[in-house]
Amino acid sequence: MENVNREPEQRNSLSGSSKPGKVDLEHFDDKEVKRAVFKMDLTILPVMTIIQLFALLDRFNLGNARVAGLQKDLEITDHQYQIAVMVALVPYILSQLPANLLLQRVGSHILIPMLVMIRGVIVVAEAFLTSFRGLFSAQFFLGLFDGPLFPGILLYLSGCYTREELSFRIALFFSGASLSGAFSGLLAGAIATMDGVGNKPSWAWIFILEGLVTVLVGLAAFFLIPATPQESKFLSSRQKKIVVQRLQRDRPVANLLHGFNIKDVLSVVVSPHVLISCAITFFLGVNSSGLAYFLPSMVNQLGFSPNETQLLSVGPFAAAFASKNIPYFV
Repeated sequence: MENVNREPEQRNSLSGSSKPGKVDLEHFDDKEVKRAVFKMDLTILPVMTIIQLFALLDRFNLGNARVAGLQKDLEITDHQYQIAVMVALVPYILSQLPANLLLQRVGSHILIPMLVMIRGVIVVAEAFLTSFRGLFSAQFFLGLFDGPLFPGILLYLSGCYTREELSFRIALFFSGASLSGAFSGLLAGAIATMDGVGNKPSWAWIFILEGLVTVLVGLAAFFLIPATPQESKFLSSRQKKIVVQRLQRDRPVANLLHGFNIKDVLSVVVSPHVLISCAITFFLGVNSSGLAYFLPSMVNQLGFSPNETQLLSVGPFAAAFASKNIPYFV
């Protein structure tokens, strides 16, 4: 087979850099391909799943903090709590598109870890809240830096796997959402025993500990997320070549795309496939987000103690984790 010596310049959507890009397509042994994909599964997918897990953990821990006494200590009404939940969603939605355009310029290996660390700092700051105004501001900025993460990670994964492989990896990635709900209840139940430590209520320790871990995850991501699979420290030169050529074979049209075109964006937005997917995601989000934010409060109103409430909130999310992965094998 003829080896590659030269390739036309093209922009890499993951790293934001222009590099020589086209490689002559070669045939690789199936075992070689499986080893290369498996190595990506071990080095890239876990990092992204952990980032998503802690991102959702930080987003939905407000419900656990409420049960632990946040609302009472800040002297806020139920209506004010609902406003605090809602205000995070506005910048969350508005920040997604511009941030992902920025991702192509800056590079996901820089922007994603940076967003994770900033979010962690904001969560830690929530431990020192004293008023509704502070809670409102913290939730707003949390949503602002949270919005780009999810679509950014999906964009990154799409540059690592073929379309056939991507569905299962996204299912595993989405599992982080369910795990975060279950883990949040378990962690909040354990942290409840720290009430009064350092003159801080248990809800403050929920924010402090979860926020600090998020900062550490973001810091580690700087060293673990390669700009592209071709720059991974964990893949051999031949495995990198396998990854590149498989993606070119799977999506040859992508090699012809250059830059940003508003007409392309609009054509995608009005596509029936996208509109149907948006409708499905909307109704799923109404259910899952409502459950995450208000399940602890609903369980608590049944007469259970705060600690029992945190633990009883684990069940629905654990069941969701199992059910999300079953359809792939059916």
